[in-house]
Amino acid sequence: MIHSTLEEEGSLPNIPQSFGEDGGKFYKYYDDLSDELDEDMVKSLKTQLDGILIFAGLFAGVNSTFLALTLPQMKPDPTDDTNALLLQVAQGRNGTIQSLADLPSASFSPPPGIYSVNVLLSMSLTLALLSSFLAVLGQQWLVQYRKRNGGGAEHQRWEQLRRYLGAKRWHLEPILDDILPGLLQLGMTIFCISFAIYLSTLNHSMCIVITAPIGLVFAIIVVIAALAAWDQWCPFKSPLSHAMQITIISFTRLSWRVLISCYCASVQSKEWVNQRLKGMLGSRDPSPTESPTAFGKQWKLQKEAETWYEALVSRPPESVDQLKLIALKRVIAISEDPRALTYAALNIRSIYQKDDILSLINDVEFFDRLRRLGLKASDGGIRLAEGIFESEQARIIVTSFLYLVLSGGSMLDLLSDTEQADLAASTSDDEATFLDFFETASS
Repeated sequence: MIHSTLEEEGSLPNIPQSFGEDGGKFYKYYDDLSDELDEDMVKSLKTQLDGILIFAGLFAGVNSTFLALTLPQMKPDPTDDTNALLLQVAQGRNGTIQSLADLPSASFSPPPGIYSVNVLLSMSLTLALLSSFLAVLGQQWLVQYRKRNGGGAEHQRWEQLRRYLGAKRWHLEPILDDILPGLLQLGMTIFCISFAIYLSTLNHSMCIVITAPIGLVFAIIVVIAALAAWDQWCPFKSPLSHAMQITIISFTRLSWRVLISCYCASVQSKEWVNQRLKGMLGSRDPSPTESPTAFGKQWKLQKEAETWYEALVSRPPESVDQLKLIALKRVIAISEDPRALTYAALNIRSIYQKDDILSLINDVEFFDRLRRLGLKASDGGIRLAEGIFESEQARIIVTSFLYLVLSGGSMLDLLSDTEQADLAASTSDDEATFLDFFETASS
């Protein structure tokens, strides 16, 4: 427990003069947390890629067997011509087959639907092979992600953090977790469709018997995916549910943007009409083209275009100071180790730059976790999964939270509207908790 650990050190840890200068305590716990997160991600993705390789190999074998059965039906069978000629010789006739045009192969046409079956089966096999290739490529990406270079512990720490940020920026986990299984599942779906079409060319009743359970299973999968897209905590996640969720969010945002644009356009058109009417009545107000607001909007648009172009041409790497803030956010937002949280909170109070403080405050996940820990500290202790904060150590969390609050703005400005309303109510329970929290921090 942190209480005994800090007692062995003689006293509560002091606030470091600069970030990270606490005897390596914070970086020690950060490295442990970072290695645990990276190892968990790599292990889970590698397990899934191994499963994809095994299933894709079995599926490709089944698919190839069906293709070996259906592809020959696309061209005439040479034995038909041989049988026709032998039959003519056996019957002693010499006038039935006079030229090559009279052979059965000349009038051959594939059975109805067999062309669609072969196209779908070939597409399904291609997707299975592509998913296998990408799974092997994904394993190489994971090896490169965990590869260690020289340069010392500090260099490796920031190098690995840059790799983590790069993997997050380029969506490594969604690609390996959604797109690859999605390709294999799409290939399986296409195979089932082609199988149903092939059965319909053989026997209609047998096609209905086989297609009914396949259709029922697909309907259940679609419903489950829709439920998972609607409820973010639903355990039935799949590439289809993620695709549905992204589509719904994108469509909603696009709709809101269109509505807002239409509203702004209507407001601007009304202003333009009013200015024209004022001009016709002899007003000296500037026209819309002469308005300084229009010039300001044009200048702002130009600056945004320049910023976008600079970001498109080259992207500078994160500085060490930025990486320190990101490491601090990861520990506070994720860790359940009291020691790691204590030393992370101590390093918060060594941050003096206004922009860095605002960056921590504006990170919703980080600030909400720190705020909840601070509010719980007013009860005299904080229980976590890996230990218990004693009151002395909980005060470190409280004072660090207050340091951010008082350095970045007023307390009320950092609370939501609902929380401000609760604090304004004299009989609110949250107000009493908040006052206890403030008294604990100041005592």
